Amino acid sequence: MKADIMKTMKFPRTKKLLFANNKGGVGKTTLAFNCAMYFAKQGYKTVLVDLDPQCNLSRLALGDNQYEKTLFSSTEKDIHDVLKGIVEGGSDIDLSVPFLPVSNSNGNLFLMKGSVNLSLYENLLVTAYGQAAAGQQLGYFQTSAIDRFLRERGLKDEIDIFVIDTSPSLALLN
Repeated sequence: MKADIMKTMKFPRTKKLLFANNKGGVGKTTLAFNCAMYFAKQGYKTVLVDLDPQCNLSRLALGDNQYEKTLFSSTEKDIHDVLKGIVEGGSDIDLSVPFLPVSNSNGNLFLMKGSVNLSLYENLLVTAYGQAAAGQQLGYFQTSAIDRFLRERGLKDEIDIFVIDTSPSLALLN
């Protein structure tokens, strides 16, 4: 009888490591990428999440050539596709958006590609946080979208660590 070897999560639940700084150019994206690469090489199933509309983490993870080819591609989905139902109204997060494999990572590092359209979600948050503070369910639904996506996909895909890069600001998305 052949025994199947399956990778199991190293933690009871998925961890999130978020890098944030109000100033740009301090090495936040590079640090996030290198930490994620280290975790992946140590055997942790790791996903980079690019929550910066400038998408520098996506460019770093994919490489310039691949990033340029997929920048405006409709075939490769990104974080905006995850949130599109929330932004446009009428539906929830899209849990089917795939993580992209990152090369040179022992098969343990993946990317949730960023999008310049994240600003549309951030605009929605202006109202949503007020609604959540007033106890309105819609506000909670909208403000928790990214967290719900990470939690549900972390369990489904047995992700050990999400490494999240944010924009250089104190905006609502961060």
